[in-house]
Amino acid sequence: MDQNLSHRILEDRQFMVVRLDPAGNITYVNSCFLKLTGYAETEVLNKNWFGDIQSGDAHEGLKEAFRKTMEEGTTLSDYENTAISKLDDHLLVHWSGVIERDTSGKATGIIAIGEDITEYNQAIKALQNERSQMNVVLSSLNTGLALMNRGMTVEWMNETMMRVLSSGDPIGRKCYSIAGRHSGPCEDCPALLTFEDGQIHARDLLNPVNGCWYRAVAQPVKDTTHYVTKVLESVTDITEQKLAGESLRKSEEKFRGFFTCTPDYCYIISPEGVILDTNDAALDITGYRREELVGRAFTTLYSAESVPKVKQLFESQRWREKGELRGEELVITDRKGGRRIVLLSAGAVRDGEGRIVHSTLIQTDITELKRTEEARIGLMRELEAIKNRLEEENIYLRKEIRGEEGFSDIIGKSNGLLYVLMRVKEVVPTDSTVLIEGETGVGKERVARAIHNISGRWGKPFVTVNCAALPQVLAESELFGHEPGAFTGAQRLRKGRFELADGGTIFLDEVGEMPPEIQVKLLRVLQNQEFERVGGTHTLKVNVRVITATNHVLLDEVVAGRFRPDLFYRLNVYPITVPPLRKRREDIPLLVEFFVREISTRMGKKIDRIVPGVLERFKAYDWPGNIRELMNVVERAVIISRDAILRLPRGALEGTAAPGPDCFTSLQDNERQYIVRALEVTGWRVSGSKGAAKLLRVNPSTLESKIKKLGIRKDASTLDAHRK
Repeated sequence: MDQNLSHRILEDRQFMVVRLDPAGNITYVNSCFLKLTGYAETEVLNKNWFGDIQSGDAHEGLKEAFRKTMEEGTTLSDYENTAISKLDDHLLVHWSGVIERDTSGKATGIIAIGEDITEYNQAIKALQNERSQMNVVLSSLNTGLALMNRGMTVEWMNETMMRVLSSGDPIGRKCYSIAGRHSGPCEDCPALLTFEDGQIHARDLLNPVNGCWYRAVAQPVKDTTHYVTKVLESVTDITEQKLAGESLRKSEEKFRGFFTCTPDYCYIISPEGVILDTNDAALDITGYRREELVGRAFTTLYSAESVPKVKQLFESQRWREKGELRGEELVITDRKGGRRIVLLSAGAVRDGEGRIVHSTLIQTDITELKRTEEARIGLMRELEAIKNRLEEENIYLRKEIRGEEGFSDIIGKSNGLLYVLMRVKEVVPTDSTVLIEGETGVGKERVARAIHNISGRWGKPFVTVNCAALPQVLAESELFGHEPGAFTGAQRLRKGRFELADGGTIFLDEVGEMPPEIQVKLLRVLQNQEFERVGGTHTLKVNVRVITATNHVLLDEVVAGRFRPDLFYRLNVYPITVPPLRKRREDIPLLVEFFVREISTRMGKKIDRIVPGVLERFKAYDWPGNIRELMNVVERAVIISRDAILRLPRGALEGTAAPGPDCFTSLQDNERQYIVRALEVTGWRVSGSKGAAKLLRVNPSTLESKIKKLGIRKDASTLDAHRK
């Protein structure tokens, strides 16, 4: 070795140099060795390296390496060893060495050169710790991470990403093969796009294995020349956001469908009072295009006289505190100046701090209802005028109305009845809904039949429904029918009353007794002429005219909360009030004559005279049961009349005062007496053309069952009759 080079190596301050003889004794150390180990030169020269200076299992390997080098003449290289020093810190030394030989080639020792790699090793360990900690952090993230090279091969992946993929060990595999594709990545793969343009790309992906949605974001990893060498792809579970977004989208679609299709005029208004959106109904009625309304102040929708009231409403304490308005009557104007009367309802939508975000305005058009009400008031005034006309005018009107076909069953000539017939004549050419009001027994069904018989629906079905007699649990099935299996006992398809009345008229008697849940369905039929059978999904369309009757004041029922106001307004399009019999006493003789002729013919009798004074008693009585009570009294009179003279039953029409509680007997006793009288008239024959069953218009088996149930016997009944 060149002496100058040897000297530089021996004195190098960065490397420890130790010369050992074949026995391992130290014959030379340089200053770097002394500085790093803390030994003095006298403490190590001529000392044995392995016995005096270093010992222990940790250094047996170095001793063996020196021995092997001496024996085999090899070079010592790349051997790491923890060197013991007098200082507190242990040194980690990287050793290498060469054999020293004499001129004959004999090995005379070893020159060992040691490099202090303690700090390097500590830095490596610190880096490894940091990497380990970083791996823990990255693995604990809810976001999946994967690093891939330009060949789309995965080099690293955290545990979250491995759980997402669930496809074994992904390291070293192509990213697209992990996703189940074999021909290469898809065209919109975020990682592929990032490799192409060096930009960040994102895409929402559905995992078909677990059904979850993920958002994949690819970010470039660039070198100093801005060349993309790798791509870090992050994957975040967005399933909940997707589901929430889908739920919100469906809710918005439902709202938009209702908002767009409702027949009321709807607006969405900003806090500043500017129109943000509107529905088609509002556009149709105002004549504006959507872009012409959006951005305008909503107060411009109203007539000049309504604007101050509108401003007052939206400045009121109720609006500021509750954010709602209900049923305020206002006037709106269209593009051409046309006017419509509406009921305004409004509601405010607030944010988390209570500030109004926007408001929803709904205008319900009541123009036609108002016109109908005004027409009704006008007709009432006209009625007062009719009452004051001369008798000659009444005679002319009576002849004109009585000449119309279809009124043959309506008997009378009083002004009140003539007004009813005039109202019938007015509504007949239309298909409008008619509400017939009046006390029990005044003949509301006869008026309904008259409307049907002289209308264009004559010859089509006339279906009568007594709403008060409908069992609540079967009311829907009775009116709208049911499908097989719709409920227990529904073994076959059954058509409801509305379906049976298709093309004709349905008469809903005592409509005020209709259950609330059926009122809702009736409202739909009135609005759209459609319904579904119970248990069915198919919508049926019908063409039915609806006539209703009630002995209640429906408006009072609405105020009491027992009847829906929206249904009331649908039914109350054209009301007809039939006066009670006590207010048209001049009709009583005609009615008595009509019923005597009809009933006596049915019973096979001929009665052509009435006992003097009987008609006066009929006219003096107040008839709380109206025509129905009158007909029953006449029928009883016909039954007891033995010859051609009509006589009143004993106790009938006693005074004009309303009957008190003492005047009544039990329903069962009345029924027994009624059946006994019918049996006496027919000679105790039950069935046959001249039997009591035909007289009472019941099935013979039903009458026999009643006779048995009430314990009626011929001998006992005769005795009872004599006692009476």
